[in-house]
Amino acid sequence: MLREVAASQVAPYRQVVRARALLAAADGVANDRIAADLGVSPTTVRAWRGRFAEEGVSRLGRVRSGRGRRPSIPAETVEAIVAATLLGRPAGQTHWSCRTMAEAFGVSPSTVQRIWQARGLKPLGPRPPRPAAASDIAPSGIPGYTNLRWVKLGFDRIRRGSEPREPGSSVDDYRSASSQRVTN
Repeated sequence: MLREVAASQVAPYRQVVRARALLAAADGVANDRIAADLGVSPTTVRAWRGRFAEEGVSRLGRVRSGRGRRPSIPAETVEAIVAATLLGRPAGQTHWSCRTMAEAFGVSPSTVQRIWQARGLKPLGPRPPRPAAASDIAPSGIPGYTNLRWVKLGFDRIRRGSEPREPGSSVDDYRSASSQRVTN
């Protein structure tokens, strides 16, 4: 198993290096020499050998808890940003932007973007459907009213029960008339 991991092209680099160190140690190579070959410290090689002796191959590439980079932003700040995004809006504005949120909480705009993206938040949210403009709606009950926009789109025929139009008033009649003029 160690030989497969050490020769692997797809395994995580951390596992490959540790497997190589353990194979070299099994061959009797000194910790100082292994460390120099792999570009790590002799203390690291000793730690890997000790962990391998205690835990075996199954935990070869795992990082122990408490290791790694610490979060630079407190969890309280992250939760406050999430709560403000979901429950509030800035004074005089319709929604939060990354910049206004960052200014309000003393973090960078990219931090706000990462928090929103990690939680799938979109401060604008789904847009409600836009109400129809007054010119799009033909008022009913007004005798003799003709909405020019409706006539232009041909909706007046639908509204009036498909009344026939005067010849030459539709676009199709105009096209046919102009094509007859060109051919004659």
